[in-house]
Amino acid sequence: MNTRPITHQLVHITYRLFDSINSLALAELGEQFEHASNEVKARYHQRDRQPTSLRHQAYRAEMRQVNMAYYLSYERLLDGMTDGPFFLADPRAKKIVIDSWLHIGRQYDLSIYAICVMSNHVHVLLRANDVNACIDLEMLMERHKRFTGRKINELHDAKGRRVWAEDPFDKDVRHGKFGLVLNYILNNPKKAGITDDILNFSGTWWDPRLEQEYITPLRRTQCSACGRPKRAPHAI
Repeated sequence: MNTRPITHQLVHITYRLFDSINSLALAELGEQFEHASNEVKARYHQRDRQPTSLRHQAYRAEMRQVNMAYYLSYERLLDGMTDGPFFLADPRAKKIVIDSWLHIGRQYDLSIYAICVMSNHVHVLLRANDVNACIDLEMLMERHKRFTGRKINELHDAKGRRVWAEDPFDKDVRHGKFGLVLNYILNNPKKAGITDDILNFSGTWWDPRLEQEYITPLRRTQCSACGRPKRAPHAI
């Protein structure tokens, strides 16, 4: 796990249920990522990867593309699974996860901007409110997973069942990309084919402060799409 702390930097965290991705598929994806990363590194001398180098920004941009490709492939694996655990589909389990994050936000003075609990994984968009904050992400995730795992197992009468995988994926959100990442998280249920009514999905929560600037326009777009007449099929 990436053990960097939670700071005032906006971060998007994704984590999943244990055994929600086939281990062979995950290993193959990891090999592809390592190969792509090494190809980028091979194009840049060690000195060009240093922050003082004129080529550093180009190197970082290529590595961001590699990381994004890996993340999107990781997401496709999760969304495309047809077997494995899906017990987060239970709205009561979703509520346990959401309530835990809201409690964590109050406890550690975090701004939790959005949460999306899918059937086998979770998205969270957050940052620390204090510009000098340095919160141990690994510790926070361990506490969250321990608490929610116990509660979900109690809910399903499944004592001792392993709930969470150990490999959360966290990435910084670059300046100016907040709306893009927020829309990605909120649209996750639609992308996965679960629902078109993303704003009434039981696993979605957003900060009420986002309503006017981000949610209202999204709601208008959704209503417009729902009211649009369907196109007639092409004649054969």
